[in-house]
Amino acid sequence: MSRQTVLFLALLALNAAASAAETAVQAEVRTVERIYAADAVIESTLQANVAAQINGRLLAVGADAGDRVRKGQVLARIDTREADAGVASADAQVAQAQAQLFQARQSYDRTKDLRAQNFVSQAALDSAEAGLKSAEAAVAAAKAGAHQAGTVRSFAEVTAPFDGLVAMRSADVGDFATPGKTLFVVYAPGSLRAAATVPQALVGDLGKARVAAVEVPSLDQTLAAGRLTVLPAADARSLSQRIRVDLPKPELAIPGMAAKVNLVIGSAQRLVVPARAVLQRGELTAVQVQAADGKKTLRQVRLGERFANDLVEVLAGVQAGETVLVAQAPAPAQNTAPAKR
Repeated sequence: MSRQTVLFLALLALNAAASAAETAVQAEVRTVERIYAADAVIESTLQANVAAQINGRLLAVGADAGDRVRKGQVLARIDTREADAGVASADAQVAQAQAQLFQARQSYDRTKDLRAQNFVSQAALDSAEAGLKSAEAAVAAAKAGAHQAGTVRSFAEVTAPFDGLVAMRSADVGDFATPGKTLFVVYAPGSLRAAATVPQALVGDLGKARVAAVEVPSLDQTLAAGRLTVLPAADARSLSQRIRVDLPKPELAIPGMAAKVNLVIGSAQRLVVPARAVLQRGELTAVQVQAADGKKTLRQVRLGERFANDLVEVLAGVQAGETVLVAQAPAPAQNTAPAKR
C-alpha cells in the first residue's frame, strides 16, 4: 500500500472523527507565555542518612521504612559490651589519677613546710610543685577521657535527628554496625522541592522567569510552586544549570518521583489554535478548516509549542484569520440498561 493511499485513508478517518458537534473559532496571533518544561526529580530539603557512630552488633531495630518518627526516638540499639568496658577503664583511670594527685599534694605540703624551715632547697620545692600540677592535669585528662567514654557509650542508641518519615532501613538485628554505615534514611515529608536542570542557553531568561506549576505525572497532580532558586554553578559537560523549586504543599509527592517544572521564561507572538481542534491519527496531524461559504476542508498542519489555556502553536498549514472547527467534548454516557423489577 502506497504512502498516498495511507494518507488518504487517514484523512477519511479524520473526517469521520470530525463529524461530531463542533464550534467554529479563528486561528489568531496572540501574545502567549513562553514555557519551558524542565525534567525534574522530587527531593527533600531536610533528609539525613542516620549512621552508626560505634562498632557493634545490632541488638534491636525500632523502626521500618514508612514509619513516622519523632526527634530523639530510638531507631536501633547496638551491643554496648565494648563501650561498657571503655567506660569502666576510663573510670579506673580517673580513680588512679585522683590517688596520684592526693599523694602529690601531700608531698608538696611537706616539702613546703621543710622549705619554710630551710631544711630543703628551693629546687626541691619547685619539683614538688611541678609534680602537683602534673597530677592535677592528669586528673583533668582522666575525667575528659571518662566523659568521652560515656559519650561513646551513648552512641549505642541510634536516634532520629528530627521529626520525619523513614524512607529506607538498611539494617537488621544481628548486622554488624560500623561508624559511617547508613542504617536509616529519614526525611521531613512536609519539606520537599523539585530539582531540575535547564540548558545554559536559557540562563539569561531565568532572572525574570517564574514557575507556572510543577507537574507530577505519576500522581496526575499539579503542585503549587514556591521560591525558584538558580544554583550558582554550571555543568560544563551537559551545558546545563541546576534549579530548585520549593513545594509549599507537596501533598502525596515523595522524594525520587519524576516531575516537570514549567518555567515561564517570557512572552511572544504566536499563531495559535485550540488544542482540541487538532486531530491526530498516527503520523498525520490536521485541523478542519471552514471556508466562508461553509465548506469544510481537512488540512494537514505542523505544530509547535503548547501553551497555557489549551492553546497550541501552528507553524504551517493554517493562516491567521482562518476558521477552524473545535470538536466538543463528548457528553458522559448514560446508563440505558432497563431497570430491574
